[in-house]
Amino acid sequence: MLEFDRPIIRALLSALLVFTPLARAAVKPWAVTVMEMVVLMAAALWLSGRILDPILAPSGRRFKTPLDRPLAAAAGLAFVSALFSQNRVAGLWAVAEYLTYVAVFHLTVHTLRTRTQVKALVGLLAGMGVLLSVFGLLKHWGMTPFPWWDYADIGRYGERLSSTFGSPDHFAGYLEMVAALTLGYLFTGVGVEGRMLLSSLLVLFLAALILTLSRGGWIGLGAGLFFMIGVLLTQERFGKYRWSAAVGLGALVLMLILLSSTPAVERVLTLRQGETALGGRLTAWQGVLAMIADHPILGTGPGTFADAFTRYQPPGLDRHFTMAHNDYLHFIAETGLPMAWVMAWILTAVYRTGIKRMRHPSRLVRGTTLGALAGITAMVVHSAGDFNLHIPANAFLFAVLGGLVCSRTPSALPESPAFRIQNSVSSSTPTPLNRE
Repeated sequence: MLEFDRPIIRALLSALLVFTPLARAAVKPWAVTVMEMVVLMAAALWLSGRILDPILAPSGRRFKTPLDRPLAAAAGLAFVSALFSQNRVAGLWAVAEYLTYVAVFHLTVHTLRTRTQVKALVGLLAGMGVLLSVFGLLKHWGMTPFPWWDYADIGRYGERLSSTFGSPDHFAGYLEMVAALTLGYLFTGVGVEGRMLLSSLLVLFLAALILTLSRGGWIGLGAGLFFMIGVLLTQERFGKYRWSAAVGLGALVLMLILLSSTPAVERVLTLRQGETALGGRLTAWQGVLAMIADHPILGTGPGTFADAFTRYQPPGLDRHFTMAHNDYLHFIAETGLPMAWVMAWILTAVYRTGIKRMRHPSRLVRGTTLGALAGITAMVVHSAGDFNLHIPANAFLFAVLGGLVCSRTPSALPESPAFRIQNSVSSSTPTPLNRE
C-alpha cells in the first residue's frame, strides 16, 4: 500500500464506527448510502495501493484469512439468488450492502498492523459505548439534549432505553459487543488504574443494557460471558486470570439481582406474550419455514423478505412481519438452504481462528481476540431471536470484530517504511500462527 493510504483507510473506518450508531443505527437509506460510499472510497484506496506500491504488492500477494472462501461463497449464493429473484433491483442492492461488510472485514484485517492501532480501535469502541450509554440514560430520564434523537414516530417501546438507536433491542446488541470487547481488554496486562477504569465502564454498559429490557440482549451477553469463562478455565495462557471466571459469574449474578426490579420481572414473565415476543415469533417462524420449503434452492432473493412473506404470514398476527426476527431463517429464506451450510462454515472458521489465536504469547492478542470472539458469540446467540445483523451499525461492528479476530499479529513497532519492508517480507513467509 502507499505510505499515506493506510492511515486514511483507518480514519474512514473509525469515522463510520462513530457515524453508524449516531445515525439511528444507519437504518435509513441515506445513512446506508453514506456508509457504502465511504467504504467504497476506502476500498478504492486499498486497491490503488496494492497496484501502485512496488514494495508490498510486487507479485500480487496479500494476507489470506480463513474467511476468504466462505465469504466469497456467501456472496456468490446471494448474487445468483438476486439474478433469479422477481425483484432483481432489491436483490442487487442487498448484495451490495453485504459486500460492504465484507470490505469492512478485509480493510480491518489489512490495516490493523501495530499494537497501538489495535489499542486505538478498542479505545474508540469503548468510548462510543460510553457516549451512547450516557446519552441513553439522559434520554431515559427525560433530558434529551438533542431533539434529532427524539423519535416521535416510535412510541411502542415505552420507557426502555434505546439511546440513538430506534430499537432498544438493537442498542442492546451493540452494547453486548462493545462490553465483551472491553472486558477482554482487561486481560491484556493493563495496570491498576486501567483495570479500575475499564471496570467502571463495564458497570455503565451493564446498567444501560439492563435498562433496555432486551431479553435477547441479556441472553446474548450471558452467552458471551459464559464463552469467555470457558476459555479462561481451559486455555493455559490465561492461567493466572482464572480468578476472572469467578468475576464473570459474579457479573451474571449481579445481572440477575438487578433484573429483580419490577419492570424486568414483568418483561421476563411476559416472554410469550405479544406478537413480537417469543410466542408471536414462533408463530411467524412457521410461516418462514413454509416460505423456505417453497423456495429451498435459491430462496426468494436478497432483500425481498418483506414482500414475499405477505403470502406466508400465519393468521393471528396483527402486524406484518417485515423481518423474520431470526437472522438465520431470514438469510435462508432469501437465499436458499445452501446458505445455512455457508453460515456454519463462516462461524466455524471464525471460532477456529480465534481459539488458535488465543494461544499467542502476546497478552494484547489474546485479550482482544477473547473480547472480540465473546462479542461475536453474544451477537450469534442474540440473532437467533432478532435481526441485529440487518441493522447496519451492528453489522458493521460485527464485521470489524471478525476482522480483529482474523487480522495479522500486531507489531510493537511504529508503521514506518522500514517496518513496511520487514512486514512485506514476513507476510510472504507464513509464520506458525498463520499456518494455524
